[in-house]
Amino acid sequence: FGSLKMVVMAWVEGTTLDKHNPITQELNDQLRTQLHEVLAALQRRDLVHSDFRPPNVLVSENEVIQIIDFDWAGVDGQVFYPLTLKDNLVWADGVCRGGAIAKSHDKFMIEELIRMYLPS
Repeated sequence: FGSLKMVVMAWVEGTTLDKHNPITQELNDQLRTQLHEVLAALQRRDLVHSDFRPPNVLVSENEVIQIIDFDWAGVDGQVFYPLTLKDNLVWADGVCRGGAIAKSHDKFMIEELIRMYLPS
């Protein structure tokens, strides 16, 4: 299978960020902090996720963020967006079909998630 890769993950009970209710101010602050920690952990390792949309962010039963859907993830600048990239979403500057995925794109998407779902 050559370069085929597989990610094995544990089953996590929870709801996606866009369906998690209610979100108290305390939980809001915790989730915002956790998203920033996820971003920092990826960037320290020169990794990108590139698809930080609400359906890909789970809030577990114990209120911990779990990121799912790693099919576009990889090393910064060495993985590329699919040719079927959706036009109806808000993307960072520089995002295009077949274009290289950059750390700055993840930062933009995390900030958009926070702005839309976890405002201060």
